[in-house]
Amino acid sequence: MPDDYELLYLAQEKNEDAIDTLLKKYYNKIWYKSAKECSKFRDIDDYINEGLLCFYQTIDSYIDNTKFSTYLNKTLDNRLINYKKQLERKKHSVLNNAILIDSYEEINDKSLMDYKSDPILIIEEEDNYKTLRKKIIDVLTAEEELVLSLIEQNFTIKEISNITDNKTKKIYNTIRNMRLKVSKII
Repeated sequence: MPDDYELLYLAQEKNEDAIDTLLKKYYNKIWYKSAKECSKFRDIDDYINEGLLCFYQTIDSYIDNTKFSTYLNKTLDNRLINYKKQLERKKHSVLNNAILIDSYEEINDKSLMDYKSDPILIIEEEDNYKTLRKKIIDVLTAEEELVLSLIEQNFTIKEISNITDNKTKKIYNTIRNMRLKVSKII
């Protein structure tokens, strides 16, 4: 079997057999590094494809001053890290925060089963809510606290307006002020 230098020379001459042999030799490395960089909600195939593109470009750009496996390691690391950074940019946040429909159903079913079957989770959730509500009440005015309690009782804005003898515009402003205060707490 020819060594890497011979295969690389032939691969740079566009010999398909040499490229295939190199690919078979280094495919596990490409797969491993791709899986290592892939986040849990991403498709690993995208990372593997990026790794394969890097592999082919590495063959074309290789100059025999270092060992090929070392050169491939470094270029793969850089390429996959940059690819991951590119995907995590703010402009991709909608896709990054999206949940696949299949996984949504699994998560939803699992969380419902957890709450139905584990009363400790229900108690912890109630304790968290009570603690958070107390923090919120501490920063609200009396009027805002009244509006909050009416909202919790499922009154509509119009009904709250009638109960408090305020215009609906004032209720909306009160809710906006409450949200600003609560966002500072959380």
